[in-house]
Amino acid sequence: MAFVFLVGLCILLIQVNFSADAQEGFISIDCGEVGSPYTDARGITWVPDGNYISSGTVATVSTGVGLSDGSSRSLQTLRFFPSDGKKHCYTVGPVNVSTRYLMRASFLYESYDGADTFPSFEISLDTSPWATVNIITASAVYVEEFVAVATGGSFVVCLYEGTNGNPFISSLELRPLGAGMYSVPYLDQSFLRKTLRVNFGALSAEAVRFPDDQSDRIWASDLASHLEGEAPGTRRISTNRSVDVSTTDRPPMSVMQTAVEGGKSGVSYRLNLEGYPAACYAVIYFAEIQELRPNQTRAFFFRANIQDTTFDGAVLNLDRDAGSFKAYEPGYINITFPAIVTIQLLEDNSSTLPPLINALEIYRIMPILAGTFADDSEAPPFCRSVDSPSAASPAEVPGDPCLPQPWDFLTCSSESPPRVSSIKLSSRNLTGSIPIDIGRMTGLVDLWLDNNQLTGTIPDLSQLGKLQTLHLQNNHLSGDFPSSLANIKSLTEIFVENNDLSGSIPASLLQSGVLIRADGNVDLCTSLSCAQSRKKKGNDFSLAGLIGGIVGGVVALVGALLAFYLWRKMKKKKTKKPREPSRLPFHGELSFTSAEFLPGDGNPLQHGDGARVFRLEELVEATENFSKKIGSGGFGPVYYGILAEGEEIAVKVMSSNSTQGGKEFYNEVTLLSRVHHRNLVVLLGYCLDLKERMLVYEYMHRGSLRDHLYGPLSEDEPFDWTTRLSVLLDSAKGLEYLHTGCSPTIIHRDVKSSNILINEKLTAKVSDFGLSRLRTDEESWISTGVRGTLGYLDPEYYGSQQLTSKSDVFSFGVVMLEVACGREPILVSLRGDPDANIIHWARKLFQNGDMEGLVDHRLKSNYSMSAMGRLVELAISCVDQFGRNRPTMSEIVGGITEIMQMESSSEFASRGLTDSMPSSSSRSSEVESPARRSDNESPSGSYNYEISSSDGIPPSGLLSQSTVDVPPVK
Repeated sequence: MAFVFLVGLCILLIQVNFSADAQEGFISIDCGEVGSPYTDARGITWVPDGNYISSGTVATVSTGVGLSDGSSRSLQTLRFFPSDGKKHCYTVGPVNVSTRYLMRASFLYESYDGADTFPSFEISLDTSPWATVNIITASAVYVEEFVAVATGGSFVVCLYEGTNGNPFISSLELRPLGAGMYSVPYLDQSFLRKTLRVNFGALSAEAVRFPDDQSDRIWASDLASHLEGEAPGTRRISTNRSVDVSTTDRPPMSVMQTAVEGGKSGVSYRLNLEGYPAACYAVIYFAEIQELRPNQTRAFFFRANIQDTTFDGAVLNLDRDAGSFKAYEPGYINITFPAIVTIQLLEDNSSTLPPLINALEIYRIMPILAGTFADDSEAPPFCRSVDSPSAASPAEVPGDPCLPQPWDFLTCSSESPPRVSSIKLSSRNLTGSIPIDIGRMTGLVDLWLDNNQLTGTIPDLSQLGKLQTLHLQNNHLSGDFPSSLANIKSLTEIFVENNDLSGSIPASLLQSGVLIRADGNVDLCTSLSCAQSRKKKGNDFSLAGLIGGIVGGVVALVGALLAFYLWRKMKKKKTKKPREPSRLPFHGELSFTSAEFLPGDGNPLQHGDGARVFRLEELVEATENFSKKIGSGGFGPVYYGILAEGEEIAVKVMSSNSTQGGKEFYNEVTLLSRVHHRNLVVLLGYCLDLKERMLVYEYMHRGSLRDHLYGPLSEDEPFDWTTRLSVLLDSAKGLEYLHTGCSPTIIHRDVKSSNILINEKLTAKVSDFGLSRLRTDEESWISTGVRGTLGYLDPEYYGSQQLTSKSDVFSFGVVMLEVACGREPILVSLRGDPDANIIHWARKLFQNGDMEGLVDHRLKSNYSMSAMGRLVELAISCVDQFGRNRPTMSEIVGGITEIMQMESSSEFASRGLTDSMPSSSSRSSEVESPARRSDNESPSGSYNYEISSSDGIPPSGLLSQSTVDVPPVK
């Protein structure tokens, strides 16, 4: 008995040591765990996440489920983070540079925050977007994996808010991969995101992972993978014999010991790949696991609905080409798979046995985005050198400063690599001094370190040639006022009040028109006379006295004139009729990065031809003190108004929490002031009044295209088929003008149905140019941070950050599908289902010939099927994954014109059939034939409209919608 016990103990120790050796380099983080490290049933050691992150709130999950291999303890806690605009990051390491790793993040949801909706949020790897986590049920574990090469001492995984709810995470696992595994040439600039990994012929529904797989990959059983399209006659086979698995990617032996063998029609499966079409890495694993008799042969070939000829004509004979009981893994290093992939293994004529398959892996190739500009990437952590006891201290914020989402206190430029353009660390309880390294951040426009406990001197900032605003007030800064600030010609504001500064402000700075606030510095001279006297120190007394007398006289004269001016102004002000306070939703100062709007005299500049500068009083009167709100968007609320001369207007007001800013405001004014086309919304002018910024447009009586397709007007005022085509042609012409009629080319960057507005004559016009960009003739693309709206965003632009005019084409293709289908681009109710995306849904129905299921039911039969089919075909060509395959806007204009001609010449149209539904058809006689419209005709700026709604607002005047915009990947 003692001998048996000792033998058993030795075996146990060998197993323990083997497991420990196999786990070398494993990092297993139980997110939300607050206890001690523990070892699970598979022998893997888990640690709490407290040493990897300091933000977030821990919670316990009561749902007793886990992964299919039964490991669930690591999923019983989680850490969640508020949707506060910040990114919350785990720094996972140490890792070995140039080694390939597998990282896995798991999510098991429970209503940890009391919310009644499932969350949808973003997760990133270092500088690059990794995945969108969409939770649609509380009973499933969501797993995201990637394979990447370590380029530094750690990986940084960040979570940040998406479209709904609070981000959370249950566990993080890091696994080193063996030498040569997933050795593809592009891993220095990409990483692999797992799409699926399937074990065919599995003996049970349980997943295979460590210790069977020494890299702890999770091989899902085909019994639990919901595969579709399985060929009839398929059977499961397995063996107990050892299988040689020394192939490149080293599948576990237990996976290769099972397989699915086909019937008379071979082996076939249909794979639904979410997020595809996309470039991917795919590999199929085969092994002959049966002892073949001399007269038996297994030979088969591969077929798939992909445009690739790699395996065309190749017949695989496992026993001959690889050997029995030996793994073989042919595959694709880089291939584009469609959203629905059908794979077939067909028996060759020379074969006596059917084909088989043991396992399959597919990984999507994800580009690694270049990080923030080197000097900025190193310099923003200057915040880390500023000692701060605050829990929200920048010292506790890891990851790239700008990508894929900037730190909450930074604004980054859209160039590549991005530059830090704004640092706003007001009231962060910062202590210590301002490091000199900040002078290397030459892209800085705004630097706000006010209301802290900073000490020491102000460093030399003269290298910051773009700096406009410098806010250092309410600190404990000492030393002389830096004369180097006079060398920064772009400065518009210097606030240094309530510090301990001394010396004098340079005379050249005082005379430059820069707004300077320096009160509360007892030993600092802030007057011109003082500055000049200090500058002239050392001259003889009589000369100084003479100059002082002259200056004093001038100052006295100026003071008298100023007093007279203020007396006249106050007297005039008393005669004005007082008005009630503005109802505008401002809660703080707004800052603007364009000095062009902030000249020395504080008055707004006139921009371009026709852009009128409105006084705030005019707009208050026109909008009845902003009482008639007709919409809202990322810029802010929109109000209806009537000018004194009777012209109806829509006023967009920038709110304090606007998702856009001064850059977008400046962009829209400058663009719309210089472009004129009948299919572009007319910008009448703008208003700059202290902190209030407004854009004034012509009023579009019929609202947006979205309103009439599935919005508030879709039931009472739906557009009929001919009107929809007319609107498409109008808006296509407007975009064509931006792409080809402007020099440089203008790329709209936010084309969507809510930005296509309709006037009372049913003329469509493209609006909202806040995100537009200019492209010179020398550029084929613009490197820029990704901006746009979910559902319309070009995936090629999102992945590469290279904006082209074909990005507008992609978005317009989505609009054309909306017109044909009458549904939103993204259906939140179908979250997680590929059919939630209009592109995947429409493409599937169109390929299956189900036009009846695709077309908007409101159109009933009032359209030509040939014209409808041509429009859908054109739309699908616009949303091709690759921009080079999409048509130009000029080609789209030609295509829609042909479609309208097809419609008008069809037998259906010639009969003049109408439908009883309330539509725009009864009003379409007012509209010119689209083929005869002049693109250069200037749109009218004034309309007579009979107000019929109870509150005096035309019922269809929405100028914008509160669609969620995509956060910039900067």
